[in-house]
Amino acid sequence: MKKSISLALVAQASLVGAGYSVAIAFPGVTYSEDFDAALGMEWTMTGNNNNGNFPGAGWGQTTIPTGGVAGLTQTGGGEAQVRPSSGGFDDTAFGGATFPLAPLTPASDYSTETGGAISGGWLGQLGVGNASESTPGSGVFDVTNDGIARLDFNALPAHTSISLDVLIAAGGSWDGGMNNQNFDGPFDILVDGVSVFNHFFGNGGSSLDGTAGVSTFFTNGNVNGHYREQWQDNGGAGPANDTDRFNIGWTMDSAYDLGGLASLTDIPHTSSTLTVEFIHRLNSGPADEQIAVDALTITVNVPEPATGLLAGLAGMLVMMRRRR
Repeated sequence: MKKSISLALVAQASLVGAGYSVAIAFPGVTYSEDFDAALGMEWTMTGNNNNGNFPGAGWGQTTIPTGGVAGLTQTGGGEAQVRPSSGGFDDTAFGGATFPLAPLTPASDYSTETGGAISGGWLGQLGVGNASESTPGSGVFDVTNDGIARLDFNALPAHTSISLDVLIAAGGSWDGGMNNQNFDGPFDILVDGVSVFNHFFGNGGSSLDGTAGVSTFFTNGNVNGHYREQWQDNGGAGPANDTDRFNIGWTMDSAYDLGGLASLTDIPHTSSTLTVEFIHRLNSGPADEQIAVDALTITVNVPEPATGLLAGLAGMLVMMRRRR
């Protein structure tokens, strides 16, 4: 069974209840949220809550894992273990390994892997979606009960555009595709109802690596207790020694900074109101598949005042009008 990060849930008192958030006046030209403290009334979490297993709704504040697996305990399919090879060979193929074995990827955590950029609390998905056939008999399935984290603002200053910067972490065996009843839909960021970021994550969440404008903190990280490895098959010969193994990609986790994406930079916007939404469509809970965001910054790009020659020309026009 596939596993990923087990997100440790903290008190959910900060979650705003069902219904939409209360719009607040945009604070100057920049809004920042690190998810370390209780969320304000501008936030609303809606969506499925995994059949009541979690308080709150589709998203909630979580804590960063403290570290990964320090030693693999035995051959097996469980957490912190080495799975038999595809041919069924295990450590007895070479006389037996001495456990615990040091993991191929050293244990770490999100805070150290990102140089402290991701630390403390973050916003992670708590719930699951439900796959259903959009047209009976079509074989095409849609995920319903999206998890939506929404924030609303009013009283924005005069501006020409907005920019978003956010850190994102993903992991687990994301089941992408439209013809599988157990699939995960894309992760979306919406501005005023329009998608500005839409992405299907691959296994282990590593599919954003190398994307223009995305800064990769790490992929394939040993950052949680679900880390596992597998013995090499070697064409049916089995592993040669106790180091002849590899990481199981879908147990890994990855983290990125999306602030350089063109689609999140200078988004045309002039309205005095603003709505930003984060939407996940995962069909499993956070102990299986996971998406989370941190260090959100929203910047309202206010036109700079005229300077130099432009300011001088503007002043001359004002004087000429006054003389008429």
